[in-house]
Amino acid sequence: MLLNIDLHTHTRRYSRCSILSPDALCEVAIERGLNALAITEHHYQWFEDEIAALQDRHPALKLYAGVEISCNDGHDYVVLGLGPGPHWPPRMPFEKFQSLLDARPDAFVFIAHCFRHTASERGLAELQIDGIEIGSYNILAFQQPEIGPIQIVREELYHRWQARMGWAPLCNSDGHSRGMIGTFYNQIEASGGMPPDEIALSALLRQHEIRCIRDDDLIREATRV
Repeated sequence: MLLNIDLHTHTRRYSRCSILSPDALCEVAIERGLNALAITEHHYQWFEDEIAALQDRHPALKLYAGVEISCNDGHDYVVLGLGPGPHWPPRMPFEKFQSLLDARPDAFVFIAHCFRHTASERGLAELQIDGIEIGSYNILAFQQPEIGPIQIVREELYHRWQARMGWAPLCNSDGHSRGMIGTFYNQIEASGGMPPDEIALSALLRQHEIRCIRDDDLIREATRV
């Protein structure tokens, strides 16, 4: 089966910057052709019973729990398989973040929108991570042309570092609102069926080729508002 999955989304339940309720996130994801997504709140990972309750209401969509952690190295990291509950503090010391990863060697970690605000490449060569977002709604240029290619800020840097480090190339919406969902997602062949949990998903992401999907029509519609 083809797995169409967004690995980076937020809801207003635990991310104050999001305007999406959990149910609205699921509903629009299904409408736009996704069959799986990871809810990755800022510094908080949903507990299994929370995910299960939401899953029961949206059986057409496989749900996974992750977390986005901002570190004092200036980068934001999304982790699948780290463990539920709060992961504080904001701007977490990178040494603490690394210790969390060391305790969860099966977890999958990628750097999110790392050139969104800066072209600095400091420290990237030392990162021991699995992937990098090369496409995201939050790295789009503020204004998009009505015709022609979609513009991504510092796009060449993302591709350069993905190739240099051999990181998995990922496309995610970083969805905080309805218009963002479905603009970017990943497509992967899951011959063994839908991964049952975050660790199985992490293994699949490490072992298979990932195709980045970008919906230019949805992007133009969302950025036009």
